[in-house]
Amino acid sequence: MTPQEENKILGIGHLVYGGYNALVLLLISLFTFPVLLALMFAALAGGESGGGIAFAVMLLVTLVMAVFYLLLTIPAFVAGYGLLKQKSWAKTAAYISAVLSALHFPMGTGLCVFTFIFLAGEKGKTIYGKDGARTAGELNSPPPPNAYGWSSNPHVAPQRERQYAPPPTPPPTDWRR
Repeated sequence: MTPQEENKILGIGHLVYGGYNALVLLLISLFTFPVLLALMFAALAGGESGGGIAFAVMLLVTLVMAVFYLLLTIPAFVAGYGLLKQKSWAKTAAYISAVLSALHFPMGTGLCVFTFIFLAGEKGKTIYGKDGARTAGELNSPPPPNAYGWSSNPHVAPQRERQYAPPPTPPPTDWRR
């Protein structure tokens, strides 16, 4: 399997994981909203203070869960998009999404492991080097020579080695004047 195919699979995996979290976020919103309304109306009809406390606790739990799933959904969608488009920032976004996805066993943990193995391996380095994303034509071309005249690349012709020349000595001065 080529690195581009594995990159595509990884991007689709992050998008599927983001879709799963978006579905859970939608289900939380749809099923807890009627319960919250029922608690609120029960508290208003009965005049009890216990119903108001139950409503507040349920609202707080719902909001915390919604924010939690939203924080898991957004990085997954961003990483999936970046990986599919081979953006220069996709590697960082994928690492962030992978760490967050490790919380959900087994699907998220598998995605995390696959992300780390691919991006830290040789196949990931051919697509996302330290310079960021590269196009298919740049994968086969040698990197540019170093600005200082030396390079660790065997394709670049070695340049003449510079010899060390000590600085000239200053003329003697009479310090007593």
